[in-house]
Amino acid sequence: MRDTDIKQLCSFNDLLQTLCKNIQRSHYEQLIIKLASAYDGYHFDLPAFLDFRGRICRSGILHFHERDLARSLILFADGQSINNTTNQSINNTINPSFLASAAFHYQSFSTIEESVDWLRNQGDKIIQNPILYSREGKHPFQFLSNLIAIKTAKQNNIIPSIPITQDASASAYQIMSYFLLDETLAKRTNLIPSSDGKSMDIYSLLLEELREYMKTEHDNNLSKVVCDLLTRKIVKGIFMPIIYGKTIKSTADDLKETPLYQFITGNECTKVASVCFQFWKTKYHGLECLIRLIRNIGWIASARGSPVFYRVPYFTTVQDYMKMEPAKIWVYDRVLVFLYMIDNIYPHLVLLREQKKENYSFMISGPYLYWLSRF
Repeated sequence: MRDTDIKQLCSFNDLLQTLCKNIQRSHYEQLIIKLASAYDGYHFDLPAFLDFRGRICRSGILHFHERDLARSLILFADGQSINNTTNQSINNTINPSFLASAAFHYQSFSTIEESVDWLRNQGDKIIQNPILYSREGKHPFQFLSNLIAIKTAKQNNIIPSIPITQDASASAYQIMSYFLLDETLAKRTNLIPSSDGKSMDIYSLLLEELREYMKTEHDNNLSKVVCDLLTRKIVKGIFMPIIYGKTIKSTADDLKETPLYQFITGNECTKVASVCFQFWKTKYHGLECLIRLIRNIGWIASARGSPVFYRVPYFTTVQDYMKMEPAKIWVYDRVLVFLYMIDNIYPHLVLLREQKKENYSFMISGPYLYWLSRF
């Protein structure tokens, strides 16, 4: 790029990748809006596919897993009226859980009470300029839909019909803290309340601990550069997949997709990933041992050649990874009198089980809960 100011901030490939992502996202959001317009006025059941932890997972075009726009367009069919209330007391009538959910779509708060008080104090001012405040929100579309619901409730005396959604708080770490009976980790993941009642963010805490570890254990120029550039998003991208069997190589490849890669080389990304894994093994040795145990159980399950099942009274989770091997066909050329092999033309008729994926899927599937609960 010829523009020197832009060249200092990003490369042409970064701009091209961002443009492609935005185009893809715009096409998807346009499709969602068209679907919402087509279904406007209809009452129907929207299926929510749940995984073994009861979380909504992605399945089909109508899924609303981690989709801000899709979630903002979902409404319950029947709204209930509010009797014997006035417009001035509507904030006291609306469920505080709904007010807290709306506030958390704008920004994070330390406690539920703080979020409810913030929205009650700032609600009138925000509703007068909903677009302006929604643009600055963490989930802009859901925050806007909640504001519209609150305004409609004030005008028409009806209870808001917006579903309340809640994302898991590092659920994999919560499960690990449960099995390890680790009270500190349970508080960091909000599995149990902290002494001051404030919610905690495990990835922000990991960010601070990782910075201190790199400064004390690896005091060099690379550590100084990385510590200044580390963010919560980068740390989450490193340590969240570790629970699911992430390797140093794949972590280094992911670091190349972050802003760090503008200041360090590919080999240095591998060094940073290695340091992160050393920090993980040193500071969270119990988690690392438990993951190794789970991997061994997963290896046994995948070596049996059977799908990974997890059954509870309400549903069954099945993870069955299969692959097709390309056929190797030998062809004889009578003219040239030559025998040669053709590869990757037709898939093999026999499906083969992919043991490596089944092994790693054991990390994120329900069976390890079943196995560990028996130990």
